[in-house]
Amino acid sequence: MSRMTVLPPDRLASAHGVKAAGWWHESDDHLRVVCDLCPRGCAVAEGNRGFCFVRQNLGGEMVSTTYGRSTGFCIDPIEKKPLNHFYPGSAVLSFGTAGCNLGCKFCQNWESSKSRETDAAGQRADPETVARAAQSLGCRSAAFTYNDPVVWAEYAIDCAKACRAAGVKTVAVTAGYITPLARTNFYEVMDAANVDLKGFSEDFYREVTNGHLAPVQDTLQWLARETNVWLEVTTLLIPGKNDAEEELKRMCAWYVEALGADVPLHFTAFHPDFRMTEIPPTPPAVLAKAHAIAVAAGLKYVYTGNVSDQARQSTYCPGCGHTLIGRDGYRLSAYNLEQDRCRRCGTQIAGRFDPVPGDWGPRRQPVRIAEFARAHAVRAAAINLECGNLLPLSKSGQGPQGQSGDDHASMVPAPHSKVVVSEKPAFTPDQERLIFEAAGRRFIAKVQGQRPASLAQSLGDLAAKTVAGAFVTVRRSGELRSCCGALGEAMPLAMAIERAAVSAAKHDHRFPPISPHELPGLDIHVTLLSEMVPVVAKGADRRKAVVIGKHGLRISRGNRQGLLLPVVAVEHGLDAEEFLVQVCRKAGLPANAWLADDADLMTFQGHAIEGDLRTLLETSPGKEQPPTSDRTGAETCVADHGYMVPGSAKERNFRGAKGDNPTVVDSPVHSSAPRNVPAPNSGGEVRFPAVAGAFYPGRPEEIKPLLDEWFAEKQEPGPWAAALVPHAGWVYSGRLAAEVFSRVKFPRQVIIVAPRHRPEGADWAVAPHRFWQLPGCRLESDRELAEKLAASITGLRLDAAAHAHEHAIEVQLPLVARLAPQSRVVGIVIGPGQFEDMQRFGEQLADVLAGLDERPLLVISSDMNHFADERETCRLDRMALDALAAFDPERLYRTVRDNRISMCGVLPAVAVLSTLGRLNSLNRCYEVGHSTSAAASGDTQRCVGYAGMLFA
Repeated sequence: MSRMTVLPPDRLASAHGVKAAGWWHESDDHLRVVCDLCPRGCAVAEGNRGFCFVRQNLGGEMVSTTYGRSTGFCIDPIEKKPLNHFYPGSAVLSFGTAGCNLGCKFCQNWESSKSRETDAAGQRADPETVARAAQSLGCRSAAFTYNDPVVWAEYAIDCAKACRAAGVKTVAVTAGYITPLARTNFYEVMDAANVDLKGFSEDFYREVTNGHLAPVQDTLQWLARETNVWLEVTTLLIPGKNDAEEELKRMCAWYVEALGADVPLHFTAFHPDFRMTEIPPTPPAVLAKAHAIAVAAGLKYVYTGNVSDQARQSTYCPGCGHTLIGRDGYRLSAYNLEQDRCRRCGTQIAGRFDPVPGDWGPRRQPVRIAEFARAHAVRAAAINLECGNLLPLSKSGQGPQGQSGDDHASMVPAPHSKVVVSEKPAFTPDQERLIFEAAGRRFIAKVQGQRPASLAQSLGDLAAKTVAGAFVTVRRSGELRSCCGALGEAMPLAMAIERAAVSAAKHDHRFPPISPHELPGLDIHVTLLSEMVPVVAKGADRRKAVVIGKHGLRISRGNRQGLLLPVVAVEHGLDAEEFLVQVCRKAGLPANAWLADDADLMTFQGHAIEGDLRTLLETSPGKEQPPTSDRTGAETCVADHGYMVPGSAKERNFRGAKGDNPTVVDSPVHSSAPRNVPAPNSGGEVRFPAVAGAFYPGRPEEIKPLLDEWFAEKQEPGPWAAALVPHAGWVYSGRLAAEVFSRVKFPRQVIIVAPRHRPEGADWAVAPHRFWQLPGCRLESDRELAEKLAASITGLRLDAAAHAHEHAIEVQLPLVARLAPQSRVVGIVIGPGQFEDMQRFGEQLADVLAGLDERPLLVISSDMNHFADERETCRLDRMALDALAAFDPERLYRTVRDNRISMCGVLPAVAVLSTLGRLNSLNRCYEVGHSTSAAASGDTQRCVGYAGMLFA
């Protein structure tokens, strides 16, 4: 008789997140285990994984491979889940892991949900830590989201139980693709669920999600009728796929009959992503139509999402029609409930409500989960510590805990004894070079969104060598850009480097994620850690235990912890006492806290390895995947370029922009000529907006008053040959861009040359479309000119993929459309190149332009230096602007390269200056203005420069 397991066995998880799973049985031939968790029923051979990739057959038993491992933690508004009737206005601690049991082609969290690298779930937290974090942070609930928690049911269930014990509610954000066998165990510990009903036809589920409709319907009906779980449902409307009127009518009729009129329904807007980038965003009119259909079918609570639509995102009383909960984005603008009843007529409202609504608002706050783990264990396993960062712990005074299932007691040092987590590593010069190259290539791969090579293979026999952790430190022009790693756990070298390199690339929360174009200007070194030793001396004698140049320090006291690497003392010329004082300050402790008996102090050693990142860039493999994205809920950091507030593009609302992170650094100079992907994407007739609602307003009625204001002062336009125009979010540089364009007499054709910020598509690409669609209008392109340019310029190709998500051209288009709606705009993006490449580009472009009846306006789309303080930004920008004003493309190139000025459009500028020089059209310039992001954000420490300039 075959074995069958329902509930997960009561065994602890391993340090690497492997835990015995539930809901499986052995096949009749005893050769496979069959997963009973979801309707797929994957039959998995020994060593293999199921469709979700995170459930694996090990030794004839099913295991979960991501237990306790998350891609990131954030505090969100509950309305973002979306849940509009579950403690409105409250904060929810959100997190997810890796993997998914559906294959949605439109997935916006594809980097984590489709991950084939379970180590991507790098932040570790046991269930009690999750509950402690939610409770300490004042979160009303914790949400299991970003990828489907069904595939990590064991971890989700344990977290839900811990949260319930701590008085924290729990939310499952899921596709509802789960078997009747497993769903009772899963949902009995959940307080609320938002279930995606992805469409209402079997064909849609089969073709677009790689699943089936019936199991989801069954789950929804069971939840609504047979459980106390608060339920809300979301349907993402995809143009031409699941938005047909008849399908929506059938869906709503079934919904009312099967689930009831009180279950809220959310229609949300699709944005092109993953494998459906060719489909345009959902028009607001489609959402309005769906909303009307649902209301007509009898649903009491229907909402729209991913668009600005206050009227359809507010809650109304089904009794008297009065506004119960007004919503402006994720902010509550009105609240007229008494408990769960309408304040005006007393009608009872379905949902879960506190006496007073929450006031979290639209914020999205990253959380370092390590801050809430238990303290004083030597083993701070897999916590991504940031060099020198403040690491406050829980209020109970407890700190990092090792992974579930490990014997922590054996790792805790006995009083007054030396504990060596690993011996000091000894490496030959060749081995050090190998280690640096492995770390550097993993770092580059993460930044560029490449599929990484196996570290175990890269390191060979060194991969299994034991260290106590590793840090990767990144600097730009001598200034710290990132420093992350792991400390305290005896771990294989390959694992330590993986964690440090990946974290340094994307997860140092003090800085924006590192951009691919920043890489040539960076210096990195790898520090391998060993010999963690408690300082047993007391008081002032502790100074004698610290050897400058040899020791790093970690201090813990009460609910505070801080760490400094050995190099810090050397670089700053600190003696032992000063080093102790500084580590106290990093922990947020009094400067003399190191003297206290209750302050736990440890020394550790660090072996630093340096090398040349540029040599690795020259030989790095081609990009094989789309880039890492801050659109996954697990990435708590900012997305790629110019976004106006933290979070994903669909979360941003132009009215609420504060300018926290205007753009990510772009380094201008690249070491290789374009690689020209072999199969350019021809695209369609229309290039649809990709960053409307993020870099600039997404609705015509929001765009018009801004342009009215910016163009109110009439300028006398002139026949300029070229213009330098910034391309950050309008809140930072839109006014300056308008000032530049207002001085230009537009010809019939415009060529915008911009840096290529994303890795998709050809390195040098001209947009093949015939039209640029914008909110409320359409601007014509010039396909014939685009084809001529692609045929005439070496390395330039017609390619839609490189333009699909690029912002640097799109942000200019509404301004051009306002001033010159009859002009035809050709867009070019330029990726890697050297001066000689740009010089040739300019000469060949000039030859094309010389044959035209009228010269097009050339627009250089570029921001200036990124993320220095305001004074330094202005100094570096002045150097680049002086080179521009000298009409010397080579001087500009050398100035930017030699001074590491992160002017992202330097290559387009060199190309355009070369073009104008070839045409003898470069003898006059006018600087329209210069500003920095500090004017909008108030942040003078991390500024981006913006300049406007005209050439004739």
